[in-house]
Amino acid sequence: MLRIHEKKWWIYTSFFLFAFEFCTNALAKGECKAVLSEELKGKYDEHDFLAACREGNVKAVQYFLDKDNFDVNEQFISGGSGTYIHGLFPAAQNGHAEVVQMLVNAGAKINRTWDSATPLFQAAQNGHAEVVEILVNAGAELNKTWNGATPLYQAAQNGHAKVVQILVKAGVELHKTWKDAAPLFIAAQNGH
Repeated sequence: MLRIHEKKWWIYTSFFLFAFEFCTNALAKGECKAVLSEELKGKYDEHDFLAACREGNVKAVQYFLDKDNFDVNEQFISGGSGTYIHGLFPAAQNGHAEVVQMLVNAGAKINRTWDSATPLFQAAQNGHAEVVEILVNAGAELNKTWNGATPLYQAAQNGHAKVVQILVKAGVELHKTWKDAAPLFIAAQNGH
């Protein structure tokens, strides 16, 4: 019986290598647990890089950016929507200016969309003026629409005066309408 095992050593070796690779891949989703805070571990059920971008965890984002062969533009499944997004989107959406700047410096595609919305659109809609300024300075498309609405329209509708100032100064198209309403009209209608 021992001779049979000696002759088939390659089967055991192959099985071991397969099992090792499988376990490594299974653990890869939680590759940054030492850097994320205890409250974040598993909170979003998404890749740690996305969770770090969503929460503005500079240390964890830097951990990933420092890794060899890490692609800042890779898309991961969002714990919130269940769709693929890139790290810049939740960082901009939640107003984490330092993380947004890190991602822009690392080569993040600033005009890449998620469900047709850009990071600039999300930041403008939520009133994150510092993030809007970073994205504008990095060359974000100012008039890119989401369902017909521009970042300026969303900022005006929600009363985000500082964001409106930044976009106007950057040269945004002032009279681009959505459902026949200009940004000025929607701002006035909403009492801003």
